[in-house]
Amino acid sequence: MADIDRLLAGEFDQWERNNFLRLVAQHPHADRGVLLRALQETEVLLRQPDVRPYAAAIALAGRQELEIHEVRRLPGLPGASKRTRRGVARALLRRGAR
Repeated sequence: MADIDRLLAGEFDQWERNNFLRLVAQHPHADRGVLLRALQETEVLLRQPDVRPYAAAIALAGRQELEIHEVRRLPGLPGASKRTRRGVARALLRRGAR
């Protein structure tokens, strides 16, 4: 997964970055370290105006490798839309979080 970690540090336009983060978050072989890096990147993007990594945030919330408290903060970030808040909540419910 070191190659994916290097790609996360690469230069992308906004759409490509959001799409890549979603793909990483959904990748079945992404390990905890890579998912934490994707989570960190997603949090940074949700703090920026007009950047919408919603699919990545929702996918990350569903990953068992991440602790619930690590992803629970995503809906509270400034750029989190209603769709993101609802999607993260649903993903956490599927994991058994309340």
